[in-house]
Amino acid sequence: RTVETFHGILSAWCDPKEFDHIKDPMKRMKAWYGRLSDMGISWHEDPRIREQDFGNYQNTVTIKKCKRERHRFGTFYYRFPHGESASDVYDRVSTFLDSLWRSFDLKRSQNYVLVTHGIS
Repeated sequence: RTVETFHGILSAWCDPKEFDHIKDPMKRMKAWYGRLSDMGISWHEDPRIREQDFGNYQNTVTIKKCKRERHRFGTFYYRFPHGESASDVYDRVSTFLDSLWRSFDLKRSQNYVLVTHGIS
């Protein structure tokens, strides 16, 4: 869904339908991205603002047990087995924000659009 959101935002600058005459989907996307790049629009994905990792749950009993533990322990600090806590996400996103502020200081771009998910 992030790519769909990203494409929706980009459509405000350049309508991808302008490239509907190109039948190959990959070539059509490349032409659209090329036009956006010519317009000075750039993009970057950063894994630090990804969704919280809740671990790999296949067993419903384990899921229920972890949710009970999380409720007793506290939702912010509870770390899921093989996953991360909201506190871990906070730390990860904080480093992203530090980098973003440095980017502002360096005047790398005039405008920024962030597409995030959940608590990030």
